[in-house]
Amino acid sequence: MLAERSAFGASLSVSLTAPSMPLLRARRTVTVRGLGPLVSGLWLVKSVRHTITQGGHVQALTLTRNALGDSGAAGAGAGAAVAALAGVL
Repeated sequence: MLAERSAFGASLSVSLTAPSMPLLRARRTVTVRGLGPLVSGLWLVKSVRHTITQGGHVQALTLTRNALGDSGAAGAGAGAAVAALAGVL
């Protein structure tokens, strides 16, 4: 995978517990918003661990990409939108 081999590769780990969060899958893209220009943008989901309990559904994600910075309109419409992750990091 190019993002993993890049000298400018970046990774991000996050757990999502929001009840309305879409079900995410590995090898798909997500758009991260609301974390500033260096972190926001299009990311590849490297892995997802789903934990389902009586308390709800938690998705533990590892995201990766080959550079930092918001790619702007390049990622518009691709994958699921993950908005306002700042509250769960």
